[in-house]
Amino acid sequence: MTWTVRERDAPRRWIIEGAVDRGGGGTITYTMTPDGGGARFRREFVYTTRTALMTVLDRLIIRRRIVAESAEALRRVKTLLERA
Repeated sequence: MTWTVRERDAPRRWIIEGAVDRGGGGTITYTMTPDGGGARFRREFVYTTRTALMTVLDRLIIRRRIVAESAEALRRVKTLLERA
């Protein structure tokens, strides 16, 4: 997957788009807003499925994997931000 930055308003918002060689892809939006003495960090991943088979696989397998990978990505970012 190739990722391209589409919008950057550091440190508040970043949008990246990913494209797969065989077609398809998605957009990830990161948003950070002040929250008390810290910050609230949000990651949103929107993607499309190109075929009926991929839609079925998404519902059965892929979506759960993406949710787990997103949770891990957020955990890593949180660790880095808390060290800073």
